[in-house]
Amino acid sequence: MPPPTTNLEQERAIAHKDGPIQVLAGPGSGKTFTIVKRIMNLIEQKVPPEKILVITFTKAAALEMQSRFLSEIRRSYSAVNFGTFHSIYYQIISRSGYLSDYSLISEFDKRKILRSILNHLFPTETFGQSEYTEILNEISLCKNQEMVTNPREKFAEIYEDYCEMLKESRKMDFDDMILFCHEMFSKHDDNLRKWQDYFSYILVDEFQDINRLQYLVLKQITAPRNNLFIVGDDDQSIYGFRGANPLVMQDFLKDFNDSVKVLLSTNYRSTNQIVSAAAKVITINKNRMPKNYQALRDGNDVDIFPFTKRDAEDEWLLDTISKKPHAELTNMAIILRTNFEVSAMASKCINYGIKVRAKEKIKDIFSHFTAVDIMDYIYFAIGPKERSRFLNIINKPMRYISRKAVVDLVEEIREIDVMNYYQGNIGCQDEVKRFFGACRRISSLSPYLAINFIRKGIGYDRYLKEKAKQQEFLEWMEICDELQESAKGYETFDEWFDMISALKEFADNQKTAAMDGLNIITMHSSKGLEFKTVFMPHLNEGTIPGPKSITDEQLEEERRLFYVGIIRAKDNLYLTYTESPKYTPSRFLEPLF
Repeated sequence: MPPPTTNLEQERAIAHKDGPIQVLAGPGSGKTFTIVKRIMNLIEQKVPPEKILVITFTKAAALEMQSRFLSEIRRSYSAVNFGTFHSIYYQIISRSGYLSDYSLISEFDKRKILRSILNHLFPTETFGQSEYTEILNEISLCKNQEMVTNPREKFAEIYEDYCEMLKESRKMDFDDMILFCHEMFSKHDDNLRKWQDYFSYILVDEFQDINRLQYLVLKQITAPRNNLFIVGDDDQSIYGFRGANPLVMQDFLKDFNDSVKVLLSTNYRSTNQIVSAAAKVITINKNRMPKNYQALRDGNDVDIFPFTKRDAEDEWLLDTISKKPHAELTNMAIILRTNFEVSAMASKCINYGIKVRAKEKIKDIFSHFTAVDIMDYIYFAIGPKERSRFLNIINKPMRYISRKAVVDLVEEIREIDVMNYYQGNIGCQDEVKRFFGACRRISSLSPYLAINFIRKGIGYDRYLKEKAKQQEFLEWMEICDELQESAKGYETFDEWFDMISALKEFADNQKTAAMDGLNIITMHSSKGLEFKTVFMPHLNEGTIPGPKSITDEQLEEERRLFYVGIIRAKDNLYLTYTESPKYTPSRFLEPLF
């Protein structure tokens, strides 16, 4: 937190009144403090509170900003408008009576519409829940970027049919709140002028997260006075999948060429060592605005530890944390790349006797029959050929293999024994050969590819589609997708099984998880938080950057994500990785060696 008195940079931002201003707010630089003081200053300069609009990206952030403002002002100025882009723009179209017969579509109905489109365009294909989510995300991205460019087969047709079906049913989705607002302002000058007069001063927090469409509407509503106060940090732009682009900070200066520019360069949060390490990492990125941050205090060096085995890395982490006083845990965090890593690490901590903060409930996918079926395929392929597993999977999909074929086989099911039972039945013998051949193939694959082979190559997804009613099929596909996703990044079945065991344990013990324990979070969800001590383990290629990060833009966003994790730390930062034939240190660590 910044001191009670403002620094010169903050004072310059707070005192600015008319015209556009960009505030580059570095990590821990007191941006919320500056925004709140800016609102107060506007009111002191006789700006009516109801003419002030403050926009944030989440409802929680809007409520926090409003609470901070009201506690600072010590008087009731509830007329100041606080809200998210979606809530503000939705209020605008609602209060303007634009498309008043439209209602917001539910997530279930969105998927129902998409399912009918995909069934029509791809009648012979099956789609899982993760693919539905991916396509809906792509549609959202296109709406917010106002362009339909996507390599997916027939995507333009999917997009057009989806928009048309929403229109026919008089429904709007979340992104349409922004789209319709832009449409209304573009077609109806009277409505645009009304809202331009209604809001005289607009302040936007986390501006680096804005997408193209949100920005277009913002430029419409602030004209012609352009009393626009934006606060952001392009180095913390980590939502590219939502259409955010770090270059928007530079675009702002081009679009508003008379804009004042202020850099909040004092970091009140972290030590000089942590700020220096963060700078070394992020300055590798090319698409960024140059900055120079200073910390007010020195502290411990950033610790970077290599390990030759992942188990040893986790053991060191757990042992180090377990020695800390319990009272310190609430101000400590383990920051990881994915949700699955978070769940698995939380379980390991609980097993080690470390209390963790209660998180969102983990869904137990591993007890669902679809997961059991897939796991039985894997266990049968790589382990003992148990009769119970054989009977569970042999006719999934249907192979017309009778239980009688193994009635006398108690200890282990051998291919030769089943073949002998069907001596003279060439059709069944061929099915038996294909089944055992598929099992041998499974045993040679990584966990992720093995599940994909079971689903697509063997035909388990097709079996489920034939067995299920439509809604059941979608639910079952979601379980299969999550199971397959959990296997991503694991090279051996033993490593994956260990994670599953830990995840199950965490789900079983989650009800007893402490509210005052260790924080275990993803890099994305850590944004905006701060902790005295931060541990960032598993800093390896394939984890950070992730396997799908290939282009320069994707790699720069992954580096920004790593940077966001680093600057959560106030006093102590521990970075660990595994270096072995199977694990390569993350390239993002190179500037720190």
